[in-house]
Amino acid sequence: AEGIKKELAFLVGRMDMSPKLCIVQVGERPDSNVYVEQKIKQGREVGIIVERIRLPNSSTTEQVLESV
Repeated sequence: AEGIKKELAFLVGRMDMSPKLCIVQVGERPDSNVYVEQKIKQGREVGIIVERIRLPNSSTTEQVLESV
């Protein structure tokens, strides 16, 4: 896994533009928070811009779609 991260960081570093990952998180489940935090950390470690959008559990599909 470490080799893949190094290779990915190298490839991202050679790009003209930085890739971006946008995570839309609906609700506040503790296990989901841990998962999303890990994705944010891993993305940033290889040079990917990571944005997290948090929405309440009561969000409608329309609200989720409008957030991105």
